[in-house]
Amino acid sequence: MGVAALVLALSATAVPAEAVPMLSDASVLAETGEVSVLAPDVDMVTLKVPRVVLGDVPFEVLAEGAPANASLVIAGSLHDGAATADGSAMRFMDVAAPTGAMQITLLDSAGATLAVAQRRALPGWLSVLPPLVAIVLVLVLRQVIPALFVAVWLGAFLIAGPSLASVWQGLLDGAGVYIVAAATDAG
Repeated sequence: MGVAALVLALSATAVPAEAVPMLSDASVLAETGEVSVLAPDVDMVTLKVPRVVLGDVPFEVLAEGAPANASLVIAGSLHDGAATADGSAMRFMDVAAPTGAMQITLLDSAGATLAVAQRRALPGWLSVLPPLVAIVLVLVLRQVIPALFVAVWLGAFLIAGPSLASVWQGLLDGAGVYIVAAATDAG
């Protein structure tokens, strides 16, 4: 089937399952934002990309199983990485992307695609919106807990993407992923 195939992983916008080309030898782990692609001549390659990316704010990408000479292409710019201490992965530090949809492509030295992930970089100013809403609601309502819940919901909605379905998804993620996970975290 060629060198490698395109795999969509945890795009911030909702995509119908039938619109995503899938391979029988590829796996997408939505919770952690990992993309695994088994290319014909390469062992399993896993891209670990943050679930939330802010535009023009540096982040880190880890490519497990990637060859030592692999490069990362984000929004048309090439990034070279460094091998981890044990040599099992490539770490790409201080990678930044402009606001909007982006494609993250891992290439080998010959320019062949090893893995591809897609994300939507949020504008940085949106990260300030949930705390500001919480402060305003606390001052207006004089109720801290409901104000914090609304702020967490707003943050989850912004992460889920701008759609009507994201309102409900943000409510579910706000309660299940962020509030329950924080309450049960032992550390």
